Amino acid sequence: ERYRDLIEHSPEMIYQLDRTGRFVHVNQTGLEKLGYALDEMLAMRLWELVPDDQAAPVLGYLERLMANGRNTIETVFLAKDGRSIDVEIHATALFDPDSGGVVYTRAFVRDVTERHQLERQLQQYTSKLEAAVSERTEQLVASQARYKALFDLVADSVFMVDRQGTVVAVNKREEQAL
Repeated sequence: ERYRDLIEHSPEMIYQLDRTGRFVHVNQTGLEKLGYALDEMLAMRLWELVPDDQAAPVLGYLERLMANGRNTIETVFLAKDGRSIDVEIHATALFDPDSGGVVYTRAFVRDVTERHQLERQLQQYTSKLEAAVSERTEQLVASQARYKALFDLVADSVFMVDRQGTVVAVNKREEQAL
């Protein structure tokens, strides 16, 4: 009972699939996140939970899982109400020691929707920051060019010296005089 409670109320979705890809177990967390009843889930196959454009990658993931015994994928599950849930699936396969065939697969599924939203927000912020830095750099370059033009157009000789008294810049008028 303690182990069943741990599985059913894990913060991650946990499921088992038979060798045909049909769900044979889905924990309570998975049912709640996806909004399906247990009997509905047990009548479904994994690829029925994903959008059409994700079906082929999910089938490829299952093939690699069957071949390698473990596999990971990030995909999207569609909840019963149509919501998209970004998920990360970590699965292992249980093989029959006599035949070598897959008995079932088991997976831990983490909802990464919030993480993906934060990553997108960070990318947007980074892009805005890079654009602001680029714009400010252009402004500084233009300002420096205006300053240099004014410095060179002054009718008098202008010298710039550092704290040690070394000349570090002269305007065009002084350059011509030298």
